[in-house]
Formats: sequence, C-alpha cells, structure tokens
Amino acid sequence: MSRAGTSAVRMSKSSVGVPDENRQAIVALLNARLADSVDLRSQVKWAHWNVKGMHFIQLHELFDSVAAHLEDQTDTNRRTPCGLGGVANGTTREAAAKSGLKEADLTAADGASQLKWLVHNVAHHADALHCRQRKPAISA
Repeated sequence: MSRAGTSAVRMSKSSVGVPDENRQAIVALLNARLADSVDLRSQVKWAHWNVKGMHFIQLHELFDSVAAHLEDQTDTNRRTPCGLGGVANGTTREAAAKSGLKEADLTAADGASQLKWLVHNVAHHADALHCRQRKPAISA
C-alpha cells in the first residue's frame, strides 16, 4: 500500500497512461473532494429537515434541490478514482473523518442562521473543487 499524505491510497494496476505516483496523488485528491461532497450533502439534508421560520417552504425546497445536485456530483466523483485504479472512499464514516469542511451549526434552526454556515461550506467546497485553496504537486 502506498502513502499519500497521511492516508493510505489503495491502488490496483491500471492501463491509464499516468505514472503510478501521479495516479496515487490524483486519487488522494479526488477522495478528499469526495469526502467533502458526502459531508456537504449530509449537512444540506440536515438543514432541509430542520429549517424553521420565515421562508420555510422556499428554503426547504432550496436545500432539497442543492442536496440533489450534490448527490449527482458525488456520484460522478465516485467514478473517477476507480477509473484510475484507485478506490472511492465515500462512506459516511470516511467522509466524516476526511472532510475539510467545518461542522454544520447544529444550533441553527431558522433559515438565516442555516444559510450563514451553508454558504460558507458551499463556497469552501467550490473553491476546493477548483483547486483554489491548495494545488497538488503532480509531475508530468
């Protein structure tokens, strides 16, 4: 088993024309984003289930729609590590252990309070997907 950072990256042989060391780094990065996606989707569903107060129905439906988009994105992200000969680490426990997102504000019940932390976590996730926070060192 190889090491990438502090996490073991499970790999198998692949006919993809990418050197093994690079495949391992790519799979580790993809699994980090997968963990964030699974975590964020569960946070958005929590907000969907628990929103109260003004604009309840609009926020309830918005959160459900965002969760559905995240589910589609997460499903797409699960395929790529496998295509590179890696393993998609996407269980809830793996996501909780590996997510780079802040924990949801579980005391927030009204829409404004929930939107505050959700906007932060959605922005953090979007930035990470676009590699704005950290760029991996992958050689050609």
